[in-house]
Amino acid sequence: RPAVFIGVNLNAEERRMYNAIKPDKMPEASADDPAGVHGDGYQALVARWIDTALNKHGELRAILSGKRATRLMASKDAALLELLPDWWAESGKVIVYSPYRVTIERVERMLRGKFPDLGVATITGSKSSQERLNAFHAFRDDSSVWTMLITDAAAESLNLQACASRIHFYDRVYVPARESQIVGRLYRRGQANPVVSSFFVMRDTIDEDIQRVHRKRLRMMEIVEELAAPVLSDRGREILEGAG
Repeated sequence: RPAVFIGVNLNAEERRMYNAIKPDKMPEASADDPAGVHGDGYQALVARWIDTALNKHGELRAILSGKRATRLMASKDAALLELLPDWWAESGKVIVYSPYRVTIERVERMLRGKFPDLGVATITGSKSSQERLNAFHAFRDDSSVWTMLITDAAAESLNLQACASRIHFYDRVYVPARESQIVGRLYRRGQANPVVSSFFVMRDTIDEDIQRVHRKRLRMMEIVEELAAPVLSDRGREILEGAG
């Protein structure tokens, strides 16, 4: 399952606002818990930082809730609009994931305006079970629907291997296992094509910090697997011999 990381630069307004809210030092896990997997963990630290930043900077909250939001998010949007036609040509239908419902709804409006002849299916937690099922069936069966936008409402409930082989993460999540679970919805029995996952990484932002945390956690998982492999192998042999 090859992963593609796509670097995106902030535009001038994005950079100005990001510099206004970022702390002197990004939240980090403790020395005793370098992967941030115990206690509050990295995700809670970052969430608290974001809440504090938004409360301190009313201008940012106003921008995010107003018309200037499209300019503030322009860098990722422009990259997505540029890449989608190539992905459609290479892989057919495409799934785009974000953990944030407001982001999915905004991207939906953007895609409908830019590609009016191509349908968009959307699954978020605000939709009823029937609405989610209808969106899933439209994406799977309707030849005019080329993109499905999802939050965790789809990532944890639907098997998508019959619908698409490419998924793009518009925003990162803090736990690599969670991203693997989302990709796993495509990588199941019945998938006829190689699954490709791609990720936006905003340069010089918290995205790069999340990337570093992911590498640490994945490396720790590899070390645990390496240490456990001989033990599990021996135990498996004992079980088989006992069964015989």
